[in-house]
Amino acid sequence: ELIRKFVDQGATFIPTIQDSQIDPATIVELIDSLYKQILSKKVHFLLTLGLGSDGHTAGILPSSTSNVFSSRFNDDKLFVYYQTVPEETLNPHRKRFTISPSCIQKADEVIIFAAGAEKKPIIDHLFYSSEPAHSFPAGILRTISDKVTIYTDKE
Repeated sequence: ELIRKFVDQGATFIPTIQDSQIDPATIVELIDSLYKQILSKKVHFLLTLGLGSDGHTAGILPSSTSNVFSSRFNDDKLFVYYQTVPEETLNPHRKRFTISPSCIQKADEVIIFAAGAEKKPIIDHLFYSSEPAHSFPAGILRTISDKVTIYTDKE
C-alpha cells in the first residue's frame, strides 16, 4: 500500500539484482549506469543511511590506509564492490556492494538513523573531529552537512 502511494506520486524504485551467476563487477556497472540515468533527470535524491559504531556509513567501512580507501573510491562511480580482509575490520561482512562517497555527495538530502548508546560518541566524533574519511567514513557527511538530518534516541 505504501509503495503504491509513492509510485502514484512519481517515485522510482530501483530493482535489486539477486542472481549469484552474475559477476559482482557486472552488477555494479548495471546499477551504476541505472542510477546515473535516473540522476540525470530532475529528481530529489534522498538517502537514508545508518551510522556504524566504527564510524562506517552506507557500507563504506574504515580502511587501513588512505591508499586502500582511494583505490576503492577513486572515481565518479556511484556504486562499488569491494572485499575487506580480517586485518582491516571486525565487520564480518567481507564482500561489500555499496554506494560510494561520490554518490553520497550527490544527494539532495540525507537522513541518518543512529540508535543506541554506542552511537553517541560516533555522532560527537562526526561533529567535532576532522578525522579523514579512510579511517572514519561517516566523515564524508561533513562535506554536505547542510543536507544531513540525524535522528537518534540519544541526546
